[in-house]
Amino acid sequence: MKLLPLLPIVLLLLTTASCTKVIDIDVKESDTRYVIEGVLTEEAGSCRVTVSRTRAFNEPNDFPPVTGATVTITNNGQLTTLAETAPGVYRSSLKGVPGHTYNLSVRVGSDVFTAMGTMPAPVLLDTLRPLRAVPLCYYSLPRPCRRAQLLPLCAIPQWRQRPRAVLGSR
Repeated sequence: MKLLPLLPIVLLLLTTASCTKVIDIDVKESDTRYVIEGVLTEEAGSCRVTVSRTRAFNEPNDFPPVTGATVTITNNGQLTTLAETAPGVYRSSLKGVPGHTYNLSVRVGSDVFTAMGTMPAPVLLDTLRPLRAVPLCYYSLPRPCRRAQLLPLCAIPQWRQRPRAVLGSR
Protein backbone atom coordinates (compact mmCIF):
# COMPACT_ATOMS: atom_id res chain seq x y z
CA MET A 1 0.00 0.00 0.00
CA LYS A 2 2.95 2.32 0.63
CA LEU A 3 4.10 1.86 -2.98
CA LEU A 4 0.81 3.00 -4.52
CA PRO A 5 1.64 6.76 -4.36
CA LEU A 6 4.97 6.04 -6.10
CA LEU A 7 3.31 4.22 -9.00
CA PRO A 8 2.68 7.36 -11.16
CA ILE A 9 6.29 8.47 -10.69
CA VAL A 10 7.63 5.03 -11.65
CA LEU A 11 5.39 4.92 -14.75
CA LEU A 12 6.53 8.41 -15.75
CA LEU A 13 10.18 7.42 -15.43
CA LEU A 14 9.64 4.24 -17.45
CA THR A 15 7.89 6.08 -20.29
CA THR A 16 10.39 8.94 -20.54
CA ALA A 17 13.56 6.89 -20.15
CA SER A 18 14.09 5.09 -23.41
CA CYS A 19 16.82 4.31 -25.86
CA THR A 20 17.06 6.36 -29.00
CA LYS A 21 18.58 5.25 -32.24
CA VAL A 22 19.12 7.46 -35.25
CA ILE A 23 17.73 5.88 -38.39
CA ASP A 24 18.96 7.15 -41.74
CA ILE A 25 16.47 6.65 -44.55
CA ASP A 26 17.85 6.55 -48.06
CA VAL A 27 15.40 8.68 -50.04
CA LYS A 28 15.98 8.69 -53.75
CA GLU A 29 16.29 12.15 -55.22
CA SER A 30 14.02 13.05 -58.10
CA ASP A 31 13.90 15.88 -60.58
CA THR A 32 11.95 18.94 -59.57
CA ARG A 33 8.57 19.32 -61.22
CA TYR A 34 6.13 22.13 -61.81
CA VAL A 35 3.12 22.51 -59.54
CA ILE A 36 0.16 24.42 -61.01
CA GLU A 37 -2.82 25.32 -58.83
CA GLY A 38 -5.82 27.20 -60.21
CA VAL A 39 -8.97 28.74 -58.72
CA LEU A 40 -11.94 30.14 -60.63
CA THR A 41 -15.22 31.05 -58.92
CA GLU A 42 -18.33 33.07 -59.68
CA GLU A 43 -16.84 36.11 -57.95
CA ALA A 44 -15.14 38.72 -60.11
CA GLY A 45 -11.38 38.89 -59.48
CA SER A 46 -11.18 35.43 -57.91
CA CYS A 47 -9.35 33.88 -60.89
CA ARG A 48 -5.88 32.89 -59.66
CA VAL A 49 -3.24 30.45 -60.88
CA THR A 50 -0.11 29.69 -58.86
CA VAL A 51 2.95 28.14 -60.52
CA SER A 52 5.79 26.76 -58.39
CA ARG A 53 8.35 23.95 -58.35
CA THR A 54 8.77 20.95 -56.09
CA ARG A 55 11.79 20.53 -53.84
CA ALA A 56 13.89 17.62 -52.67
CA PHE A 57 12.56 15.57 -49.75
CA ASN A 58 15.18 16.82 -47.26
CA GLU A 59 14.75 20.50 -48.15
CA PRO A 60 12.36 22.92 -46.44
CA ASN A 61 8.78 23.12 -47.73
CA ASP A 62 9.06 26.64 -49.14
CA PHE A 63 8.37 25.97 -52.80
CA PRO A 64 10.08 28.37 -55.23
CA PRO A 65 7.65 30.35 -57.41
CA VAL A 66 7.96 30.20 -61.19
CA THR A 67 8.09 33.63 -62.78
CA GLY A 68 7.74 34.58 -66.43
CA ALA A 69 5.18 31.92 -67.32
CA THR A 70 2.42 32.57 -69.85
CA VAL A 71 -0.94 31.62 -68.32
CA THR A 72 -4.13 31.68 -70.40
CA ILE A 73 -7.72 30.56 -69.89
CA THR A 74 -10.04 29.92 -72.85
CA ASN A 75 -13.82 29.91 -72.50
CA ASN A 76 -16.11 29.61 -75.55
CA GLY A 77 -13.30 30.77 -77.84
CA GLN A 78 -12.52 33.84 -75.69
CA LEU A 79 -8.87 33.91 -74.59
CA THR A 80 -7.95 35.55 -71.25
CA THR A 81 -4.29 36.07 -70.36
CA LEU A 82 -3.52 36.21 -66.65
CA ALA A 83 -1.07 38.83 -65.40
CA GLU A 84 1.68 38.02 -62.90
CA THR A 85 0.76 39.99 -59.75
CA ALA A 86 3.38 38.43 -57.45
CA PRO A 87 6.21 35.95 -58.07
CA GLY A 88 4.49 32.78 -59.30
CA VAL A 89 0.94 34.18 -58.85
CA TYR A 90 -1.11 34.97 -61.95
CA ARG A 91 -4.49 36.74 -61.67
CA SER A 92 -7.35 37.95 -63.84
CA SER A 93 -10.72 39.62 -63.35
CA LEU A 94 -12.36 36.64 -65.10
CA LYS A 95 -15.65 35.59 -63.51
CA GLY A 96 -16.67 31.94 -63.83
CA VAL A 97 -20.09 30.85 -65.06
CA PRO A 98 -21.61 27.53 -63.90
CA GLY A 99 -21.89 25.02 -66.74
CA HIS A 100 -19.12 26.60 -68.83
CA THR A 101 -15.99 24.66 -69.74
CA TYR A 102 -12.62 26.37 -69.19
CA ASN A 103 -9.27 25.41 -70.74
CA LEU A 104 -6.12 26.36 -68.84
CA SER A 105 -2.77 26.61 -70.62
CA VAL A 106 0.52 27.35 -68.84
CA ARG A 107 3.73 27.82 -70.84
CA VAL A 108 7.02 27.80 -68.94
CA GLY A 109 9.94 28.06 -71.33
CA SER A 110 9.47 25.24 -73.83
CA ASP A 111 7.12 23.26 -71.55
CA VAL A 112 3.35 23.59 -72.05
CA PHE A 113 0.80 22.29 -69.53
CA THR A 114 -2.93 22.15 -70.24
CA ALA A 115 -6.03 21.31 -68.23
CA MET A 116 -9.77 21.45 -68.81
CA GLY A 117 -12.65 21.67 -66.37
CA THR A 118 -16.35 22.47 -66.26
CA MET A 119 -17.63 24.67 -63.44
CA PRO A 120 -20.43 22.81 -61.62
CA ALA A 121 -23.70 24.45 -60.65
CA PRO A 122 -23.72 25.88 -57.12
CA VAL A 123 -25.24 23.76 -54.37
CA LEU A 124 -27.78 25.71 -52.36
CA LEU A 125 -28.47 24.72 -48.78
CA ASP A 126 -32.15 24.60 -47.96
CA THR A 127 -31.79 24.80 -44.20
CA LEU A 128 -29.00 24.41 -41.71
CA ARG A 129 -29.88 24.32 -38.05
CA PRO A 130 -28.27 22.64 -35.05
CA LEU A 131 -30.21 19.77 -33.49
CA ARG A 132 -27.81 19.02 -30.66
CA ALA A 133 -24.16 19.64 -29.87
CA VAL A 134 -23.33 16.98 -32.50
CA PRO A 135 -25.05 17.15 -35.91
CA LEU A 136 -27.25 14.16 -36.70
CA CYS A 137 -28.02 12.28 -39.93
CA TYR A 138 -31.46 10.74 -40.14
CA TYR A 139 -32.61 8.18 -42.67
CA SER A 140 -36.02 6.56 -43.23
CA LEU A 141 -35.89 2.77 -43.06
CA PRO A 142 -37.90 0.46 -45.34
CA ARG A 143 -40.83 -1.43 -43.74
CA PRO A 144 -39.00 -4.73 -42.92
CA CYS A 145 -36.24 -2.84 -41.06
CA ARG A 146 -38.48 -0.95 -38.61
CA ARG A 147 -37.15 -3.01 -35.69
CA ALA A 148 -33.59 -1.70 -36.10
CA GLN A 149 -32.16 0.28 -33.21
CA LEU A 150 -32.39 4.05 -33.66
CA LEU A 151 -28.94 5.62 -33.51
CA PRO A 152 -27.92 9.24 -34.15
CA LEU A 153 -25.28 9.46 -36.90
CA CYS A 154 -24.86 12.89 -38.57
CA ALA A 155 -27.45 15.06 -40.44
CA ILE A 156 -29.14 18.13 -41.73
CA PRO A 157 -32.88 17.31 -41.81
CA GLN A 158 -35.37 19.11 -44.03
CA TRP A 159 -37.04 22.14 -42.49
CA ARG A 160 -40.15 21.18 -40.50
CA GLN A 161 -39.81 17.56 -41.51
CA ARG A 162 -39.42 15.16 -38.63
CA PRO A 163 -37.10 12.24 -39.40
CA ARG A 164 -38.69 8.81 -39.02
CA ALA A 165 -35.81 6.54 -38.07
CA VAL A 166 -32.04 6.27 -37.96
CA LEU A 167 -30.21 3.31 -39.46
CA GLY A 168 -28.11 1.46 -36.92
CA SER A 169 -27.35 -1.90 -35.37
CA ARG A 170 -27.70 -3.25 -31.89
